[in-house]
Amino acid sequence: TSFNNDIVGLVPSVGSASVFAGTFVTGYSGDNGPAASAQLNGPANVAVDPAGAVYITDYFNHAVRKVAAGVITTAAGGPQGFVGDNGTATSALLFTPTYTAIGPGGEVYVVDSNHNVVRKVVNGVISTVAGNGQLSIATDGMAGTDASLRHPWGVATGPDGSVVVTERVGARIRRIAPDGSIFIVAGTGQAGISTDGGKATAAAIALPNSAAVDPGGVVYFTEEAGFRVRKVSTSGIISTAAGNGVPSPFPTNGVPAGNSSLGTPYGVTLDSEGTLYITDTVQSLVRKVSTAGIISTVAGNGTSGFSGDNGPALSASLSTPSSVAVDAAGVIYIADRGNLRVRKVTKDGVISTVAGNGRAAFSGEGGPARNAAFSPNAVALDAAGNLYIADPDNHRILKVNSAGNLSTLAGNGQPGSAGDGGLPTLASLNTPNGVAVDAKGNVYIADTGNGRVRVVLAAPASFTVSGNSLSFTGKNTGAVSTAQSVQIAGSVPGLPFTVALTTTGGGPWLKASLSNGTMPRALEISADPGAVPAGNYQGTVTIAAPGSLPATRTIAITFTVTTADPADLSIKTDALSFSVLYRFPLLKERALPRVSWRLRMRVADPYP
Repeated sequence: TSFNNDIVGLVPSVGSASVFAGTFVTGYSGDNGPAASAQLNGPANVAVDPAGAVYITDYFNHAVRKVAAGVITTAAGGPQGFVGDNGTATSALLFTPTYTAIGPGGEVYVVDSNHNVVRKVVNGVISTVAGNGQLSIATDGMAGTDASLRHPWGVATGPDGSVVVTERVGARIRRIAPDGSIFIVAGTGQAGISTDGGKATAAAIALPNSAAVDPGGVVYFTEEAGFRVRKVSTSGIISTAAGNGVPSPFPTNGVPAGNSSLGTPYGVTLDSEGTLYITDTVQSLVRKVSTAGIISTVAGNGTSGFSGDNGPALSASLSTPSSVAVDAAGVIYIADRGNLRVRKVTKDGVISTVAGNGRAAFSGEGGPARNAAFSPNAVALDAAGNLYIADPDNHRILKVNSAGNLSTLAGNGQPGSAGDGGLPTLASLNTPNGVAVDAKGNVYIADTGNGRVRVVLAAPASFTVSGNSLSFTGKNTGAVSTAQSVQIAGSVPGLPFTVALTTTGGGPWLKASLSNGTMPRALEISADPGAVPAGNYQGTVTIAAPGSLPATRTIAITFTVTTADPADLSIKTDALSFSVLYRFPLLKERALPRVSWRLRMRVADPYP
């Protein structure tokens, strides 16, 4: 599947690849006709049943499509929502299904991701087989590396060094603070449409895609299913920056942005003057909202296609533009996703292609970006004017330098999650949909398929530990010493580390609470005298963070073990006395004289 190109490809064992389903145009059409003439919207996964029918999870159409003998139909879902259990699958409502699998009996299993359930279709009847629809969410203030993210899609950086992430399926906006802790900015975790003026954390949002942060810390994000661009003030109040909530394929210009209809707002950014830019994938336009709040079009003629290079941007055709960035000189860069290109619009309104040749299969690394092939979903710029491109289909982040040449910044082209702490070009990414660059040149990646935000550092990371030596004492055969805590902190949150322990004599008496982890983290160190003979011992705790400077830090440990005290028996009193009351049957109870016993004990010395 090519999620961002809205097609499913077929690669035969012999011969050339071809389009199996989809037209490269976003939409929902074509049922009961040829699959190659049908429109899809984010095909995420395919599965094949024993009879050879192909099932496609049509993510943004909230449907499962079926192709049999070349003809496409809807097998389940269609509109967004949750109804239909134990009824006809084609009458049921799904919400962003992500995966489909076929059981041994031909039953179809669907991950109904935004409803947090797994559903099953048997003989055309749908039911829920797993999940109660409830979602466990992270606690504000916890370490970002311990939090779960559901489809992180867009990423942006704030003026304070924080990182803002959109959770497309999770229906939340999250903020990762400079110290690595994570907080909810907006959303309840359940998709829905909310009104303006309330607390953003209590507002339901639907399909947030991209985000931007202004110099004052106000957060903007596109709400695709709400057909708006929302903003969250520094006091946490949500409002609408653009869009009236009513979708329309026809733009309105020269009016207050809140009165304008948007088609599908997808990408968003701000320039240095505070002008807001929005990509609209349905209208095939790039819009801008002035600081006075008036909306207009800056690129696109409203017709999906590819035309107009080296001419007026308003006369050019775009195809599902998904992201936008603006450099310091006011030049606009557009991820023209459907055309598999990145285009730019100069200050005088002329459009041209800066990267991409219109093909999706990755090629052209090391040469001119215009000759390269890739599939762009997001773009970002650094202070030096280098262009960064998120290529989810090829699992890479690409970089176009000032000379116009393209290279891979991160990703080895194979989907996966490995590589933290190593060279970024050897790391595996999984469908990275978003990219952002902070003021220091650090590149942040929304690694969607892995549910993570990852970073490529502009300079080697560093880390500190809260001490360089620890001392312990104990008695052999005694209890483990009280643990002492060492704080490990990196120059960036999430830096991975490993812990190695060594001792000189006495066996493995040195203990640590972790063998690996991510920073910041507290490491508990202790010493176990166990069967260690009396004496003085040394050890080391080595904390390693590959790729950082320095790469290791060492804590020196000293351990003094003394002989255990000899056993000691003591008696608190040398006499015990007891009294009893005699009762004789059939006789009147009477008290007798007290009877006392005296018990004496002799204890032998265990160490004569």
